[in-house]
This record gives sequence, structure tokens and C-alpha cells, in this order.
Amino acid sequence: MRVVDIVNKENQSIESCDQEPIHIPGAIQPHGFLITVDSSPQHRVRYCSANCMDILNRKAISILGKPVCDMLSADDCTRLEYYLTNELFDTSFACTITGAEFNVTAHKVDDLYTLEFEQYPDGSLTVTDQFNQTKRFVRNIQQAESLQEVCQSIADETRSITGYDRVMIYRFDKDYNGEVFAESKRDDIQSFLGHHYPHTDIPVQARELYLKNLLRIIVDVHYMPVPVLTLDNGAGTQQLDMSHAILRSVSPLHIEYLKNMGVGATLTISLIENKKLWGLIACHHYAPKQVPFYTRLAAQLQGHFLTSQISVRESAAENELAGILDVRLDRLLKNIAKSDNFLAQPDILHRIADIPNANGVAVIRNGIIALSRSTPTQEQIKELLPWLISQSADGSYSTDALSQHFHPALAYGRIASGILYHNLGNTDKDGIIWFRSEMDATINWAGNPTKGDSEDPGARLTPRKSFELWQEKVKNLSIDWKTPERNAAAKLAHLLQGQFYSMYLKEEEKRYIQLTNSLKKANEELANINWIGTHDLKEPLRKIQIFASRILRSGNEASPTILDFVGRMQKSATRMQQLITDLLEYSKLNISSPNEAFKQVNLNDVVQDVARQFETDMEETKASIKVLNLPTVKGIPFQLAQLFVNLIDNSFKFAKKDNIPEIEIKAADVTIENIHYNKVTVSDNGIGFSNAHNEKIFDVFQRLHSDDFQGTGIGLAICKKVMENHLGKIVAIGSTNGATFELYFPVIKKES
Repeated sequence: MRVVDIVNKENQSIESCDQEPIHIPGAIQPHGFLITVDSSPQHRVRYCSANCMDILNRKAISILGKPVCDMLSADDCTRLEYYLTNELFDTSFACTITGAEFNVTAHKVDDLYTLEFEQYPDGSLTVTDQFNQTKRFVRNIQQAESLQEVCQSIADETRSITGYDRVMIYRFDKDYNGEVFAESKRDDIQSFLGHHYPHTDIPVQARELYLKNLLRIIVDVHYMPVPVLTLDNGAGTQQLDMSHAILRSVSPLHIEYLKNMGVGATLTISLIENKKLWGLIACHHYAPKQVPFYTRLAAQLQGHFLTSQISVRESAAENELAGILDVRLDRLLKNIAKSDNFLAQPDILHRIADIPNANGVAVIRNGIIALSRSTPTQEQIKELLPWLISQSADGSYSTDALSQHFHPALAYGRIASGILYHNLGNTDKDGIIWFRSEMDATINWAGNPTKGDSEDPGARLTPRKSFELWQEKVKNLSIDWKTPERNAAAKLAHLLQGQFYSMYLKEEEKRYIQLTNSLKKANEELANINWIGTHDLKEPLRKIQIFASRILRSGNEASPTILDFVGRMQKSATRMQQLITDLLEYSKLNISSPNEAFKQVNLNDVVQDVARQFETDMEETKASIKVLNLPTVKGIPFQLAQLFVNLIDNSFKFAKKDNIPEIEIKAADVTIENIHYNKVTVSDNGIGFSNAHNEKIFDVFQRLHSDDFQGTGIGLAICKKVMENHLGKIVAIGSTNGATFELYFPVIKKES
């Protein structure tokens, strides 16, 4: 087989930094050498760096494909086997090759082990050094009052340990723009403290590698990359994933970036918090610098110290803020509880704005907007609200750059760059919006963040060359909402939602009282109408009937035409009197039934009493009323009597001419939808009706037949009302051979 290198040639054709495959450069830095072995028992060499041939005094063909122990002593081979078997990748071990001593570290990717060799001796820290270092750290932590002071102590201690010209604690924001948060440096070099770097300076794939490999070193930015070699098996060259390799060759773009800064060597330690890249310890030297393995570990320990403090310090700051906001919230709620309408009190609205440290607030209740302090106009908020609702799937939304997402907000970006919104129950009409004004600040950038790659489309990618101070005035951006502020706002929103609900209940109660009073007045007026109907309306009708009767009795003194008119007038008066009587009976059902106690009523007795009222009609028409063993039901006796009076009277009114009326009343037990009923059926052989009207027939004043048949159209409406008062129902079934009415009385179990 032929030996080939795996140097990645694609780097020359990439179009942007974040496309560069920096984890597979196919080359290493020359301050050590690399061997990658497989997981077979012999651990055969799959890859090796080209400088192995010089260090090991062997050709690549005699290394690749051979067991790694061919180049090690028996003791070193045993030590290596133990190291790999137990995967002791966080430590190193020493070995001797061709008379030279090396520190060996290893890592595993898939089924390959990559071994990295760096020349010994190392200049290791002693136990005393490490103890003193830890003691100083603990003292500094105890004295530090803020996270920034902790970071400054770490920067100072790391520079003391490593000897770099500059050590920076580099902190990322939520968009991965970086800020130099703390710095320790030589007195004669420019300070970068407080300077910001755009997220493009450390592209996405570089940040991902910082999560995998927590320590990276560049000994000399002017190094010549050493190719990694492998055997060509004819199936295509497979790249070696070097994400975890300390010796991994660095992106040419990053090297050029460092050269543009004047940097000669770097050491970078990742700071991880909650599995995210919080920041970096970035060490710069202005000449080549090799830092021994154990010194690097001591520096990395500083990174571990710092990450242990990040969460603690940030949590402490958040807890302190949360405590302040809780006190505000408690005072606010006491004021709200004392107020009938807190939205009308400016002082309470001001306090609502203060809960998440906002500059203004809009509280929307039932579509009405109450404003406090610095806010957009009512019309602007009305325009904003539908958009907020569409963005808040969980009922809330927040941003520190509103105009980037909602462009009309550019018109009021100065007073409302940041917003915090919560829905308060009624999605379209209730809500609360806190506003935060544009931050009045200037960002100090290390060079113009908008000038990165070459502006010439035909030129290759070129990193930024200028790192001189470049200032940017912040526009349409507010201070971000902190977690305690969000939590306090959410807590208040939840409590306001309950407050709004309580207010709605009180308003509904007030409306209910007003409605009750209106109904009471209406009932009093109805009582007056009943009295008028009983007295004032019936009395004139009675006189009309009397005078008409007298005229008709003296018929020989009037013409036939006048007598005909008087007869019609008398009939109309009689019909009107009956109508008034029926109306009064119907109105009594509404008034009487709630106050009447239900009793056990034997329907056989009720129907027999009712039948006696129709004895004259039965004699004249030879009609029959057949009653078959009716049940006893719970009800109001006089209403049940009225029910059967109207049904039997209906049968006589709508009997067929030249036909003897036959009325049958019978009962049966039925169950409908798991409810047990006593079903009473009243049927006749009269003229009947069409089933198309079986619902309409129960409406007040509804008459299906001509004036040839007597009636006011209220009788069946009374029947329906009686059945409703008895928690039952009535069903009409019509045909040309008569009418049938089914009465359903629910069976009420006796109380034990």
C-alpha cells in the first residue's frame, strides 16, 4: 500500500468561516507528534503525523498498520494498555522513545484511540504549589463581592501560573457576542477590558469544539502544519476526527486573525455553565510560548474553579434581586386588595410598572387600556396587541429588541425597545404589557464588527485586520429582562388574572341584582295588569254583553242588519272576555308554581272531578271519556286539574261534525335516557292536525284551525307550562283521525 496524507484541501474553497471543517484539518502543530490506533488487541496504527519519522527514526510505512507496541518498550506498552483499557483520558502517563521522554495523553473517537506525545520534562507543579494555588483561590473567592471580582482573581492567578502576557476572561451574551469581562496583562500593552467581539469572530463550529475540548493551545502562530499520514487502501481516504486533539492544527483563518492582532501564542480554556459555553479564559503571548502539560492542567483547574462560581454568583445575584421584587410585589398586592378599582389609581399602576423594573406599563381589561409612565400611545398599543397575542402560544412573550420583530415599533423604539407581555385570561381583551426604554449606552468593539471577511467578492476569506477601539451607539435595544424580573412579572400576571376574575364576578353580581330589581318591578307591573284585566277590562266587556242582550231581546224594534251587527259584537266581547280569563290563568302558572308545595296526587281522582265539569257536553254529544287506571304523581293539584280541563275541552272543541266524541286517557311506565316516567296518554277521534305543527301547537295564541272552532290559542300553552312546572314534558301527535297528547311525569323516589 501507498502512504498518503489526509490534509483537508477543501479549506481553500469555503465561502464563509462557519463552513470551515476545522475538526478535520488532517494536520497537527509540530511541538509534538500523533499516533492513532484501532481498538483491536494489537492496537494497530491507522494514522501517524509525518514528524513521527524524525522523532522515532522510522519510515511511515514501518509504522502504519503495525502494532503500536513495536515502537514502545515492554513497560511502556503495559502502561499504555492499562491506560487505554481503563480509559484514563483525563490524565497522562510518561514513556521513553529512542531515549527521549514524552508525556502521553489520549482520547477516543468511535473505535479509534488518538495518542498525543509531547516532549518531557514538563516542569510540573509540586503538591505544595498546587496547595498554595488552591489556598489563594479560596481566599480570593471569600473576599470577592461580585462575579466580576472572582473573574479578575482568576485572570491574575492564571497569568501568574502560566506566564502569558495577557489573560482575559471572555464572556458571551445570548447571541455569542463576546465581552472582555476581566483582564490581567503586562503594563506596556493596550487593554482590551470592556471591549466586545462579534459572534462571527468565533463561528458556530468553533464554539462546538470548545464544548468538546476544554483546553486548546497554539505554541507558535508561525508554525508549519505537520500532515497526518495513513495507508491508501483504495477505498478512498477517511478523514480523522481531531475534535479532542490538543495538537490539532488550527484554522488558517484563525492563525491570520491572531497574526493581525500581533499575537504569537495562545492558550484557551472553556468555561461551561449548564452545558453551555459561558465564556473562555483566553491567554495571549506576543512571542512563541510552550506551556508544559501539568502547568496547563493547573491553568485548567482555574477554569474549573471559575465555572463552580459562575452559577453560585449569578444565582446569588438573582436571589437578591428576586427578594427585592418579592417585597415590592407583596406591598402592591396589599394595595390592590384594598382597592375596588385599582386600575383607576395612578399610584398602584406605577407600582405595577416597578415590579419587573420597567419604564412603563399598559394594563388592558375588557379592551380598555390603562397606562402608566412611559408607554406608546393607546392606538399604538391597540396595533401591537394582536401581534403579541399571535406570538404568545403559552400566553406570554418578551424581547429586548421589539422593532426587530415588529417593525411598526420603530416609531416608538426610544420608549419601548423591550417588552414583557402576559395574557390575563380573556385572550382578546385582557392583558398586561411592560415596556423598557432603549438603553442609553455605547458598546466598545475591538474593531468594526461589520468588517470581517474581504469586501472583494473575488478575494479569499480574510479575517478582521483592525482591533482599534470602535464605538457603536445602541439603537432600539433595551436591557435584557432578567430571570427574577420575568418570574415576578409572571407571578403578578397570575394574581391579576385572579383579581380580574373576581372583578368580573362582582360586576356580574351587580348586574344580577339590577336584573332582579328590574324583574321585581316587572312582576309588580304584571300584578297591576292582572288586577286591571280582572276588573277594569272585564267590567266594560260585561256591560257590552248586557246592552247587546237587551237589544237582541227587543229585536222587533231594530232592523235585521243592526241585529246582525249587535250579535257579532256580543260574540266578540264574549271571546275577548274568555281571552282575558285564559291570559290570567296562564300568568298565574308563573306566579304560583314556585310557591306551591308538591303533593301526592291521584290522577284518577283529578280526571273524575274534571269529567263532571263536562257532563252537559257529554249529554248533548253522547260523548264518552274512558279512564284506565292512572298513576299517582307528585304535583300541584289545581294545575293538574287545569291540565286535563284544557286537554278534554280541546277534544270537545275540535270534534268532527256528526261524530260522537270518544276520549281515552290511559297510562304506562316508560324509561327514556335512563329516566323513569309515568306516561299518561290523552287521545280523541276529532279532526286532528298535521304533525308538521306538533311543536308550534304549544305556542301562545297559536290556532291551527279557522274561526269556525272556538278557542283563544292559549289552552295548550297552559298545558305545556303545567308540565314544565312538574319537570315533565308534553308531546303532541296529530293525524286526520284525531289528536293524541302524551304527558311524561318523572318518577320521583320517595324520601327514606
